[in-house]
Amino acid sequence: MQVLTLPSSQERESARCAFFNPLLKVLLVCFLLLSYFPADSRELPAQAYFSANTGTALRPGDVAVSGFNAGNGDIGFVAWVDMAPGTEIRFTNNGWRSAGATTAPGNARNKEQVATWTNTTGSTIAAGTTIALKTASPYTTSLGSTTVFSNSGKSNPSLEIGCGDQITVYQTDGNGTGFTPANSETATFTGTALLIVHWPFTWTTSGKIGDATTYLPSDLADYSMTFGMFIDPLEQYVGPRAGKTTAEYAALLKDGSNWSVLWETEINPEPFVMRVDFTPPLVEGIADNGVYNSDITISFNEGTATLNGEPFASGSNVGAEGDYALTVSDAAENTTTVRFRLDKAAPTGSIAINGGAAYTNSASVALAISAADGTGSGVTGMRFSNDNSTWSAWETAGATKNWTLASGDGSKTVYAELRDEAGNVRAVRNAIVYDATAPAGYGVVFNTGPVDIRNVGNVSMGISGAETGATLHYTITSSQGGTPVTGTAPVESARFDISSLDLTGLHDGTLSAAVYLQDAAGNKGAVVTAEVVKITRDIADVTAPATIRVPIRTACADVPLPATVEVAYATGIREQVRVAWGQDGYNGFVAGAYELSGVLVPAPMTTNLTGITARITVEVQSNKVPTALALSTATFTPEATADNALGVLTTTDPDDSQFVYALVGGEGSADNSLFEISGDKLHLKSNQGMSGRVQFSIRVRSTDTYHNAIEKSFRLDKELYAKPENQLKIVNAFSPDGDGINDTWVIPELRFYNNVEVEVFSRAGARLFRTTNPEQGWDGMDRNGKVLEGGFLYIVQIRDINVVKKGVVTVLKK
Repeated sequence: MQVLTLPSSQERESARCAFFNPLLKVLLVCFLLLSYFPADSRELPAQAYFSANTGTALRPGDVAVSGFNAGNGDIGFVAWVDMAPGTEIRFTNNGWRSAGATTAPGNARNKEQVATWTNTTGSTIAAGTTIALKTASPYTTSLGSTTVFSNSGKSNPSLEIGCGDQITVYQTDGNGTGFTPANSETATFTGTALLIVHWPFTWTTSGKIGDATTYLPSDLADYSMTFGMFIDPLEQYVGPRAGKTTAEYAALLKDGSNWSVLWETEINPEPFVMRVDFTPPLVEGIADNGVYNSDITISFNEGTATLNGEPFASGSNVGAEGDYALTVSDAAENTTTVRFRLDKAAPTGSIAINGGAAYTNSASVALAISAADGTGSGVTGMRFSNDNSTWSAWETAGATKNWTLASGDGSKTVYAELRDEAGNVRAVRNAIVYDATAPAGYGVVFNTGPVDIRNVGNVSMGISGAETGATLHYTITSSQGGTPVTGTAPVESARFDISSLDLTGLHDGTLSAAVYLQDAAGNKGAVVTAEVVKITRDIADVTAPATIRVPIRTACADVPLPATVEVAYATGIREQVRVAWGQDGYNGFVAGAYELSGVLVPAPMTTNLTGITARITVEVQSNKVPTALALSTATFTPEATADNALGVLTTTDPDDSQFVYALVGGEGSADNSLFEISGDKLHLKSNQGMSGRVQFSIRVRSTDTYHNAIEKSFRLDKELYAKPENQLKIVNAFSPDGDGINDTWVIPELRFYNNVEVEVFSRAGARLFRTTNPEQGWDGMDRNGKVLEGGFLYIVQIRDINVVKKGVVTVLKK
């Protein structure tokens, strides 16, 4: 915390303030009266005094106060950074209502004045420049310009600093004082507080505050200065102003012995000339991120240091293993941090060759490296050797390594060294037998002659010239397939037999034995072979095929005789073999059973020593009668014509596919006369004369080519006429003059309906004509047989669809 104290005692300053307090009260009353009756009572708007900061944005600690005159409101301050044109700094004697942050809502008292200094020089003001400004009229400033704003609207206001008062130095981002609302006991601050100055020495810690009291906000705890003060004197820093760093000046400004109470009236404008030190301390004995495997002596050229947070003196020794961070700071706050590790223990580990195998037949092997360094610096390098003398280059540590053994068969040792980051080395090794020579000079024969059903389960092979200690591998297969016989046998002598081989799982054919030797190193010798013939399949029985039934008129060539039959061999195996069938008196036009014989065609590697033949029964069935007769439709439309097929007739017959259809008498044949059959299609003879009827019955006979017949009656329903009634065409005039053209008024489409009534009336309402037969027309005559002339009313009722049509028909006469 930057706390500035002066050598004068607190008690004396309090007494001084007490002496002058009555006078201040009188002045305050006068001030209030003047404020109540100002010469110019118009309050200037806040924005007239403030603008947005367009220059340098400062941080807490970037500004210090170098002098202050309570009598005339003079303030001297210095910034430790360059200030660009447009930089604004504000000063206020508003107090703070609690020890919370300055920006806490409602933590500010906004009842007093705000002075604003602005760099209006047009140039950057260098760091260390002392700036003197007056916060009372006429607001003169050594550099830049100053304005003062009063919350109460006073003309020519000043900061009015006295005993027990304070000044907060701050910046805002925008226009305005940074405090809202105006003239409030509980305002909120939205700027950046840089420094707070307070006198006398104590801060308010409880209760409310007033014009001359304040709490110390938490965010300014490290950026505060306190004064002991008279009413009028100038308190000013009188310490050195040249040859110091910023940090050194900050320390000097904290020291009250460098301040003096003067009766001068002006702020000392002398700048603070700074000594720039950007060189960090130099550390020797270690390097950043270095790793070491022995005790270390560390030294540094200036400043103070900590090692892992504990004080550390230059020239001290570090001997304990672990991770360290050394931080050295000089007076200019330049800092050097060096991190290092001390690791004295070598890593542990091992190597395995080809996964721990005892033998290898290749000089190229795979090494598996297992290495660990516990809490040390970590395994970083490894190298290898075949003789523990000539080594490979160090390489990055890994879990695997491809390596080449020394040449020549025999036991080989691989040496390895594992190194950690600190340089500690661990030696490990492992051995393997290298054998690159494959077995050779051996042979195999079948000890058994041709393999048949007598010896197929007990065959032996003879091995000669074998390498003892190796393993024999054999596979016996058949040229005709089957389950291969495989196995292994240890070689204990150069000549031996492999006996009791069961070859029943191999199909008859040429049997081949493939044999090779493989030594302990995995070297595989050449494959040697031997052959023997196996024939065990002789036909012992034939399974008779199932009886075949065919329709009458089936030619022998069309009988679906099987191409193969199942035979059983003496070995018990069954399989299909081809057969050639004879005709043996077969006649497909005569119903009956015929037995045919067939000559077997043995499969390769099989025999039919007893001449067994195959036999099969073929039954020619009698011709079957039709079983069903069907018509594809049960309805027809009333407008159908003789050209329209109403439906298709079909017959179900197991033997025949051609049929003759005809209408026949009998039950259900009442309407045969209205229909006719063409081929397999049913037609109407005419669509006339059918009005009023909706159901019809016909009887049909179907006859196959063997004159087997089936009859069936069918019911046909006439559908409703589907044409919309608004499309019904009604002729509105005719000429009954006997010329045979248009002599009768008739509505042709009415015959397609079933329930129709047609009436014609005279103009007097007398009915001249009525009919329910839609095919009957009106001849234009009245009841007396006289042909009429003119227009007549007609009423047509179609009860099928609940429609009534009315209109006028005109009778024309020549």
